[in-house]
Amino acid sequence: MVPALPRDQVKGGFIYYDCKTDDVRLVMENLIQARRYGAVPVNHCVVRDLSSGGGLGRSVVEDTASGTHFEIEARQIIVAAGVWADRVEALAVSDAHPRLRPSKGVHLVFRRDAIPVLEAGAFIPDAEKRRMLFVIPWLDHVIVGTTDDAYEGSLDHPMVEQEDRQYCLDALNVTLDLHLDESDIAGAYAGLRPLIASERDATADLSRRHAVYEIAHGITGITGGKMTTYRRMAKDAVDGVAEVLGISARSKTRWIRLGSRDVGALTAAVDRRCRVLGLDREVGPNLVRCYGDRALDLLELAGAEGLTAPLVPGMRPIQAEALYCARAEMATHLGDLLGRRTRVTLTDPEAGIGRDSSAAAVLASELGWSDEEVERQRDAHRAEVEAERGLPLHPAPLRALRADAAVDAG
Repeated sequence: MVPALPRDQVKGGFIYYDCKTDDVRLVMENLIQARRYGAVPVNHCVVRDLSSGGGLGRSVVEDTASGTHFEIEARQIIVAAGVWADRVEALAVSDAHPRLRPSKGVHLVFRRDAIPVLEAGAFIPDAEKRRMLFVIPWLDHVIVGTTDDAYEGSLDHPMVEQEDRQYCLDALNVTLDLHLDESDIAGAYAGLRPLIASERDATADLSRRHAVYEIAHGITGITGGKMTTYRRMAKDAVDGVAEVLGISARSKTRWIRLGSRDVGALTAAVDRRCRVLGLDREVGPNLVRCYGDRALDLLELAGAEGLTAPLVPGMRPIQAEALYCARAEMATHLGDLLGRRTRVTLTDPEAGIGRDSSAAAVLASELGWSDEEVERQRDAHRAEVEAERGLPLHPAPLRALRADAAVDAG
């Protein structure tokens, strides 16, 4: 028998699945704001069972860190599980008809000096395959990728296949007259989009609309859509549940601010504090972009703990971010910090675990890891990143190192 979580301790809650997109900081701000409103976010937990009865929805959840199972009861459970929606629905309804046809997007990340773009994005059309290759500047890098390839593989571990990498490299080299190869790739990742199934064959033709539906009594599902419509999706799901429960209140998401109320004043304050701490001029804007109003709290921590050096040499995140993410953003694994908080995994060829990186050391000190646990964390992170990239980790190309040296000299 699994222990039941007392109902009077559950003000609100949801199951949060791993997000592997460029919008992780937006997701994090939503989680933090949800906690301020009384929600109880959980990390590294998996739904093992879902059922309804007696006017309640019930879910059995496993804490994968400890192996503990918990039973949660609620008048209404909302399953907002993205591409995993069919899998979760099947826990409650064994003969449920699949609603989704996932599509895969792949993304390669290059340093700015590898691809001659300034601030404008570009699209390379492929009429034969009816899709676009996008080339988009992002901070000190350029993201190149595709979307909407039909996908039937693992939902948990989509990866960038060799043919994906070669397709992108060939298109770039031919269109922009370049000579790029796999050694120029700073990072690579894949993601899945939950497209609602229809009679059409091509995923590129499927609707990006979302759907709210009843899975079972006391269990509501929502899927489809995309990140840019997440507030509308939240409104429709919450309003639908409120109507079922006979509650007059409606979703407030339209009026909830995220990040910062006065970016100009915040930027000025962060800039002043960065100068006092002797930080590089790029650190402040990066902290504002990633943490909003909380950037000042992070800088106070950096000054108090003396963690002002770069987390990874040549990159913008500072060591204090590792400590802050562990204390304020529920980072408990090396992959949490490097892949799902700072995004160092996307832009560092060595995925944040190179010889000069201090990420593991800062987390180990805060979380009490032994030397053996540090190595286990490194190995797990390396395996995860290499599996997703489809490439072994490697040091930055000589061209990139020369570019860093030129910046330092300037």
